[in-house]
Amino acid sequence: MSGLSSGTASGTGSPSWTSPSQTAVNTPATGSSTANSGSNTPRSLKKIRILMLHGYTQSGPIFKGKTNGLQKKLAKSFATLGFEPVLIYPTAPNKLTVDDVVGWERRQPAIKDFEPDTWAWYRSDELQDKYLYLEEGMNRIAETLRQAREEARQEGDEDGGVDGVIGFSQGGCMAGMLASALEPVHKPRAAAERAHERWLETVREANGGRPLKFVVVYGGFRAAPLELEWLYNPKISTPTMHWIGSLDTVVGEERSMGLANKCVDPVVLNHPGGHFVPIDPKYVSALVSFIHQHIQEKKDQKAQAADEDAGKDGEGLD
Repeated sequence: MSGLSSGTASGTGSPSWTSPSQTAVNTPATGSSTANSGSNTPRSLKKIRILMLHGYTQSGPIFKGKTNGLQKKLAKSFATLGFEPVLIYPTAPNKLTVDDVVGWERRQPAIKDFEPDTWAWYRSDELQDKYLYLEEGMNRIAETLRQAREEARQEGDEDGGVDGVIGFSQGGCMAGMLASALEPVHKPRAAAERAHERWLETVREANGGRPLKFVVVYGGFRAAPLELEWLYNPKISTPTMHWIGSLDTVVGEERSMGLANKCVDPVVLNHPGGHFVPIDPKYVSALVSFIHQHIQEKKDQKAQAADEDAGKDGEGLD
């Protein structure tokens, strides 16, 4: 890969936030922020904040455009369940040049100085067996996690923040690493691994010490460097869903299964396509069911814990 020594550049702008009821962001054309239940009184919808991690050579706005159809279908489906999906699209911090993008050609002299809107969460250096600039990528994600928590607090939800992650390709690899990093059991132990302690603490602090409720990976894969093996030992316990395209020539099934096999009870689904996010109704339905299941599980567990605490407080009052 060319340009490995070129360093990083700060991503431009803030993450793009998509919510059906927010006028400050681009709103999907379909999917209401309220669901009617036999009357004209709007029902209050519980927000599900989902971090959307783009692939290599993409950006937050590009990934948002590519998943516009998915946004609309999620909004419509979740509204009937009493939820409002808020999709958050950060842009990775590592700038890629034209020379870094495989297949890019400068076809017109008039735009010879044009640089595409292409970014990466890290740069793979196979000779050193390292992911260069991974800390910068994780720090960008940490910034977004903090913003989500602050927005939730401003809306009166002290325990709110990012609920889960959807990642595509390199973003899928990052989603798996993030899920692992937010589980307290995972920590660097060997000397070579300890270089990752700083970003690990940063993302945990940014998310308030909470693990994710779910992770969805499209065309993703396991991190290759040996120094990142601690992220997969023990296996990732956060609920994960892995989508594999039968015609995917960019990230093959074996590579995608390399990540799935490092997760506890992964849900693995195939679609008859290539390296993209499928939005056929049956695939969106499976996605909605998976997310809803694990949002509800965490909600029920929280309610049960509150009831148990209340019971303890009432002991000895008779």
